[in-house]
Amino acid sequence: MSLNRKISSAIFGNRPHAFIGDDTDNIFFDAILSFSETDNYNVTSHAIEEGGDIADHIDSKPKMINFTAILTDDDWSVLDPASFVNLTIEDKFLILEDWKETKPLLTYYGHTFDIENLVLTSVIKNKSVNNGDGWELSISMQCVNVAVSEKPTISLSKVTIKGDTAKGTTTTP
Repeated sequence: MSLNRKISSAIFGNRPHAFIGDDTDNIFFDAILSFSETDNYNVTSHAIEEGGDIADHIDSKPKMINFTAILTDDDWSVLDPASFVNLTIEDKFLILEDWKETKPLLTYYGHTFDIENLVLTSVIKNKSVNNGDGWELSISMQCVNVAVSEKPTISLSKVTIKGDTAKGTTTTP
């Protein structure tokens, strides 16, 4: 990404390129041709008793996102002296291959919004005359529900001795 694009994105708050990334690597796309976000639900096919809670018979599935993007080597800019170290298409394909093997949680950084906790489910590479030296990628990703476990803190400052009544309880520290 050129220096002037970095500065404009910092000032105006939008991104000139959508990209996906994990904690160490990012793949920037030259253009997003299409984007879709799908929420699926499984609904029971059995009869529900009248007056019953319908929500008990509907199961939501994880969100799916699909997008088609163009990937080229055209990231070099005269205004950005560091752009000569930008990743090539082959480098980006190696990152995708690594992600398919290691299965990390990824984040989709769109132009105006982000979607976290995604895993790759499909990557289709398409080479056509319309793309010149670039590639068209169709990528499917699915959200993963990440649970956070917490340990409850229990105070053991007072313990009731077994057999004591509510009137005359004795406690020991």
